[in-house]
Amino acid sequence: MAFTVVHRDGRRTNDPPLPVVASLLDELADGPGTVVVRHATGWALRVHADGVLEFGNDLDPSTGDLHRGPLPAPVLAELMQGVAVGSLYETLEHEWERGHRPLP
Repeated sequence: MAFTVVHRDGRRTNDPPLPVVASLLDELADGPGTVVVRHATGWALRVHADGVLEFGNDLDPSTGDLHRGPLPAPVLAELMQGVAVGSLYETLEHEWERGHRPLP
């Protein structure tokens, strides 16, 4: 298993075709919730329906969590696919703020 996606309804899919990753954004149009792309190394990108992104390593909490505000859908899809294939350094090159996502 190289990566897992978590759908808005909580279903998990291991190693789906890459187009499935981008289609997770369509699920967020159906209402509140979160979708996740988690690489086997523990790095996970969470995309919330309000547009806030969270990026962190679930296996190594010492790395700290990062968050940022909304991005255009094509950029989100690129980031999500990047995490899926392990392009983690490219994901970290985006502007992130340290810490957990701010509460609404």
